[in-house]
Amino acid sequence: MSSKKCQLIIKHKCAKTEAYLVSKTGEVMGFAEQKHQLITEKPGWVEYDPLEATYALRSAISSAVKKAKIPAKNIHSIGILAEPQSMLVWDRDTGQPLTPILPAGCERASAVSQILSQTRLGKDIHKITGVPFNPHTLGAKIKWIRDNMPDVKAQLDAGNAMVGTVDTWLVYHLTGRKAVVMASSQAAQTLLLDPATQKWDPFLVNEFGLTNKQLPKLIGIGQLAGKTSGFVPLPDAIPISAIATLAAMEMFGQGAFHYGQACLHFGSLSTLRFFTGSTYVASQTGHAHGLMLTPQGPAHYKESYTLSMTSMLTWLQQVDVTSLPSGSQPTASLTDRLNLADIQLPPQHGLHIIPANLDSISPANKTDQTFHILGINSRTRFHDIVNAVMASVAHCVKVLIDNAESNYSLRFKTLHVTGDMARTSPFAQYLADVLQIPVTRYKTEHSAILSAAWAMHLVSPFFTKTQTLSKVNRVEITYLPEIDPLSSFTYQQTWENGRKLSAR
Repeated sequence: MSSKKCQLIIKHKCAKTEAYLVSKTGEVMGFAEQKHQLITEKPGWVEYDPLEATYALRSAISSAVKKAKIPAKNIHSIGILAEPQSMLVWDRDTGQPLTPILPAGCERASAVSQILSQTRLGKDIHKITGVPFNPHTLGAKIKWIRDNMPDVKAQLDAGNAMVGTVDTWLVYHLTGRKAVVMASSQAAQTLLLDPATQKWDPFLVNEFGLTNKQLPKLIGIGQLAGKTSGFVPLPDAIPISAIATLAAMEMFGQGAFHYGQACLHFGSLSTLRFFTGSTYVASQTGHAHGLMLTPQGPAHYKESYTLSMTSMLTWLQQVDVTSLPSGSQPTASLTDRLNLADIQLPPQHGLHIIPANLDSISPANKTDQTFHILGINSRTRFHDIVNAVMASVAHCVKVLIDNAESNYSLRFKTLHVTGDMARTSPFAQYLADVLQIPVTRYKTEHSAILSAAWAMHLVSPFFTKTQTLSKVNRVEITYLPEIDPLSSFTYQQTWENGRKLSAR
């Protein structure tokens, strides 16, 4: 077996646990994954067994070590990447879970979220935390548990239960049930943290029927979470050097950790993330708050959401073309899936697809979107609709960026993009033309993993050369604006006029 030192990065998502062994030169030497059995008893409900998750972690680590042919004793430190919205409750004394793990995608707290978001309490929560009230947060799920699981509520009221995110649970077992901690970067998404003080907010903790003793100890950016103890197949005393959100490490992997840089990920919900500096800045327009470690030190970032290709396709597939004005049916059915090969941007400015309400786009209602089609007629062709979809996404991003610059006194210099639509060159170029800033696409293989390894290096030095960071931030291509600023302004104004027209 090799005598090389390595770092272990654990990536945990609701469907699986992944283990990566990273060398001093930034190479992934061993990788393994172990899937979890998801339980979906009702539509929108997702859960899985916490004990199964710990055994899946053991299996993934064991397999990764065997594949890398590196003895486990050569692991220098451990980092954990997890979704902060996944949570559970367990018995303080026995360590036995009292609830399943409720992952980020579980919608069982939707009704709770909808009701509370419209109350004074919901507004207070948003004002304090900067996090929009949505069913995926720990706070919303705790409220649902208290309302629907009387046995667990009794344990919570008696002070016999602990509440934490999935990374809290994993660290708890990695350390032999000694450390009950949560990184402040994870806690920012719980609805319980005051980001200005980086402490549990007494008012919110009380409102959700909890006490500080039932919540994990908060650890700051760059603070060790604990050391391994009694967790086979790992030896004891390996430091757990970093806990981070996947979102933060994706930003790091795209080189977006400097003031003036923004990161846009296109997925089922497109997310814009941008840094606001080394000090906390209160949210002005409902942006969620985050915190991460960068080479320059701890940095705060905000995130907001915009429409995605997925949501627009879902809506277009449901359009009944027979309900459109007489003679306005396009040559290709709107129920057909749009073909990205048909993109011929810039679009015809007479056809626009406008979201009914940009302000309503959030994790709480990402599938509940409606749009207006303006300018469709008998001459409309299939590629016109494709172009209008692409243009609509680009112009919505422009609105998002303009709002961020206005509310936080920022000036974005670059936009870094990942996700499905980022792979489409005509769209990426049009995005650069509309925004009038460079749009950069990065090579994303293992970027979050290598980013986590580098973040650990800032806490517990491991890499031999600073150039290793270049293995993380590998630029694939940068699109520069190809049209003049006045034409760009005209494109945006034409779309904005369509937006005003659709609001009438």
